[in-house]
Amino acid sequence: MVTLAGAGWLWAVGPRPVVVVTTLTPETVPTWYILTAFPVLGMLVAEGFALAHRQRWAAALVLATQIAVMVILSSGRLIILLPISGHVLLFAFFLTRRGMARRWISCPDLIELATAAAFAVATGFIKLVWWSDPATLILGLATGVGLSLLGDRIAR
Repeated sequence: MVTLAGAGWLWAVGPRPVVVVTTLTPETVPTWYILTAFPVLGMLVAEGFALAHRQRWAAALVLATQIAVMVILSSGRLIILLPISGHVLLFAFFLTRRGMARRWISCPDLIELATAAAFAVATGFIKLVWWSDPATLILGLATGVGLSLLGDRIAR
């Protein structure tokens, strides 16, 4: 559902320009690149619903807040040209969160981790090789890991 919503949003807004640090370029971001964020975001939303279903309200609220922060920062990248990669932020957050939870035991967990890791590697390659933009990659990585660690502390 989240990926479908993301595809609908992308269809409504049309092609997005590549932003290198805080500079708009004439190049457009490939559709597949934009869409990689939505399955991982969907995994986090599903986890939030699972936490709520198990009546772990505090943990669900912390995760919902973290998701909101990531959406706001990613939107800020598109609206006011914040120098942060929303994709790297999301993937770093997800991988850090799952790594700390040691959620890689079942086959679905491994598929989720492999998917997020593959998207993270592809994003890093594109940021560094295609767009020469290490700044937003580093800031996204630091923010994603930091947000995940902060949420873990709050939830405990």
